[in-house]
Amino acid sequence: MKSRPSPVESATSLQEGSIRRGGDGNDWVVKKSSNGTPRWSPIESVELNGWKLLTTNYLAKHIGKPITYYRRQYSLDNPNNVISKFITFCNRFQNTLISKSNTIF
Repeated sequence: MKSRPSPVESATSLQEGSIRRGGDGNDWVVKKSSNGTPRWSPIESVELNGWKLLTTNYLAKHIGKPITYYRRQYSLDNPNNVISKFITFCNRFQNTLISKSNTIF
């Protein structure tokens, strides 16, 4: 097991918003800290340009309410694969909710 959870590549050598897989197997994103130095941050906790990652917690809080989904302009995968992963994610989330209660909305 690697001792460094964030990616080995230096955050200062990449642009803000760059995504890499870390030593812990999770995705990390480059975000400038308050002093302007680029740092690796877990992708789930980062807000870039006013936008956060779509998570199951957000979806659970907004059941029955309209949400707006924006795709990133950059991706580690091809666009068709990203869309299919998103649809799979939504289906799994819906099935999880159904299994926990009789109704979704």
